[in-house]
Amino acid sequence: MKKTIFVLLLIVLIVIGLLIAVQVKNQLVAQELIVVNEVNLGEVNLSTKKEFKIQLTNNTGKDFEIAKVYTSCGCTGVLVDESESTSFVIKPKETIYVKLEFDPSSMHQEGDNIDHEVYVLVSNPVEKEYVVKILGEVI
Repeated sequence: MKKTIFVLLLIVLIVIGLLIAVQVKNQLVAQELIVVNEVNLGEVNLSTKKEFKIQLTNNTGKDFEIAKVYTSCGCTGVLVDESESTSFVIKPKETIYVKLEFDPSSMHQEGDNIDHEVYVLVSNPVEKEYVVKILGEVI
C-alpha cells in the first residue's frame, strides 16, 4: 500500500514537473524576436549592387530595443537615410524590414561564393545577438 502511494506520488510529481518545463519553454519562446536566419541572394553580377531586406518580427507584448545592425564584411552594408540610425525600437506585434546592400565589386571576384553575416544586436528586454546568413554566388 505504501509502495503504491509512493509510486503514484512520484508519477504526479513527474507530470507536474513536465508541465512546468513546457510552460517555461513556451514563455521563453514568446519572449524571442523572430528574425529570418538566412537570405539567399542567388547569382549576383560582379558589377551590380544588390539590395535586399531582412525581416524582424516582434510577436511579444514588449518593446525590443535594437542597439545596432551591422555586417561581417565591408561588401555588405545597412542602408539608412541620413536622418535614420541602425538603432531603433520594434513595438509589440510589429514587423519591420532592414534594408541592406551587397556590393561584390568591393571585395569579390567572379565565381566567389557569398558567405557573410548580418548581426542584429538587441539591448532590451534581453541582451542577445541574432545572426542572419547571407548566401549566394558572384557571377
